[in-house]
Amino acid sequence: IRFEQLARIAVTKRDPDAAREALAWYRGELLPGDRYEDWAAERRERLRGVYVGLLLQLARLHQARGEHLLAIDVLGRALDAEPAHEEAHAGLMRAYALSGQPHLARRQFERLREALRRDLDDEPGPASRRLYAEIVGGGFPPPAEPGPAGGVSGVSDATVDLPLVTPTSLVGPA
Repeated sequence: IRFEQLARIAVTKRDPDAAREALAWYRGELLPGDRYEDWAAERRERLRGVYVGLLLQLARLHQARGEHLLAIDVLGRALDAEPAHEEAHAGLMRAYALSGQPHLARRQFERLREALRRDLDDEPGPASRRLYAEIVGGGFPPPAEPGPAGGVSGVSDATVDLPLVTPTSLVGPA
């Protein structure tokens, strides 16, 4: 129950620390020995769904902050829980490509394809195939936008107001 409460808070806050706190309360599958008890199976699936959803949110938060290696770790945990979760595989592909590891992104697509065939007798969806094609074609990640002409990225060409200095023999015309 505590895990679910903290998960709701974390989803609302969209805060990585809140998500990590909630995830620390997840204790794995509910009653794994009673796999065929209807009441346990439904609750087990719901809890796993909350767990995976929270991991995906945490990964998105990491990616938004440019923390691609942290996102990779979190998405790996999501795939441990749901090996055929296409969104988690696609997230890993993005994170690998953004972290400068396109070869791992391509390999992740193959893992997605194998997991979907094995577990669901299915193929990757259009969004995953499109992402894969962009990575293979060198279009993802998109090239970084250049900074101002002749300038350093992140530094503007705005006029800077400097304090007025009265000309003296050391400053200005003599």
